[in-house]
Amino acid sequence: MFGNAWRAAPVLLASVLSLSACGAVLGGDDDAASSATTVPVAPTTLSSGEPADRATATTAAAVQGAAVDEAPAEEQRTGPLLDEDGEPITVLHPELRPVIAPELMAAGPIQFNPVVCEITGFDLVGFSSQGDMATAGDRVFFAGSHGLVALTPDATSVPGGPCSLSADESMGPGGIMSEDDDYDRLSGNSEGRLLASGIFGTFVYDTHLNQRFECDDMSGNVAISSDGSTGYAYWVGEEVERWTLTDSICNPIDVVTYGGFDSVSSVFSLGEALFVSGRDTDGTNTLTAYQGDAPAWTLGSDDPSDPDWWANVEGVAPCGGNLCVTEWFGTFNVVDPSGQIVAQFDGDSAMGTWSITSLGVGSDGSLYLLAGDSVEHEFDGTTYFNWIIRLD
Repeated sequence: MFGNAWRAAPVLLASVLSLSACGAVLGGDDDAASSATTVPVAPTTLSSGEPADRATATTAAAVQGAAVDEAPAEEQRTGPLLDEDGEPITVLHPELRPVIAPELMAAGPIQFNPVVCEITGFDLVGFSSQGDMATAGDRVFFAGSHGLVALTPDATSVPGGPCSLSADESMGPGGIMSEDDDYDRLSGNSEGRLLASGIFGTFVYDTHLNQRFECDDMSGNVAISSDGSTGYAYWVGEEVERWTLTDSICNPIDVVTYGGFDSVSSVFSLGEALFVSGRDTDGTNTLTAYQGDAPAWTLGSDDPSDPDWWANVEGVAPCGGNLCVTEWFGTFNVVDPSGQIVAQFDGDSAMGTWSITSLGVGSDGSLYLLAGDSVEHEFDGTTYFNWIIRLD
């Protein structure tokens, strides 16, 4: 397959540069992957898929051990709590949250200093590992077991200093915008439009106006275009549905088949550039950068010893003139505009957690990352924890 042969050439995706602090221009050879095929047909129901295998990451930071508090001494039970059917009841134990101390990630001139964000008014704790984070406008959003919450950076939260976020009461009591726990994916843009999507449909939030509308038929995972006018819906398979988003409704445009993909696992829009990842027809996980429907470059390998052999892509965001890319189980990649990996870190080890996933860019250019871990209680099941980390 692609191995380490990154394909780069004169095709430019210059619009990515205008989004944030990323001043990069993506370029590549349009032979890197097959062009997208557009079919103007009605959207269909999407079905579920499985995550890909873990990638082998290049370690650039030592594992930071997590200190875990003991269960409260007053707990004297000798077994789990049971429901009326005699089944164990999962009980959350936020007091067991591990203490993490992320390590500096550095490779030559490229470095990131992770700062754990202190959160006031909400605890990123839940019954399952499912959770997602996105930025939209000047807010950070998290979806998990307790619904969708809006967080706002405090005045003292500045790059190079502490990171502190507070539940935004203007978006709902305790910052809770919705108690629905069916959101699988969040995607936002710099103007403040946020898509919260799942198998039962999508809510479109115009957070800067405190308004929302629902699109029942736009289901699955949905990514938003940078200008907020288009939604890209996908689930499993090679098709991506494109939807027009207005101020109050969503309408299907067409279905796009991205050549070379057997199953699409994630989509990210940055300016005029679209990044599509998934399995190709040979079973190799790849990431392809598109300008319009034409591919610029493709990254991926079927050889586990290659640095560009990886699992599902979880986050793509501009960072310091390059692209930062996270993938399932923790590799943190820095990719230059031509599609070359210029730095690679064992991100979950650097954070001191077992996972890193979503990326988002704040209105001040801050790069946020979502990390996760869990603790097993003696009687009450597993409590899952998340942290929002700013990468300075």
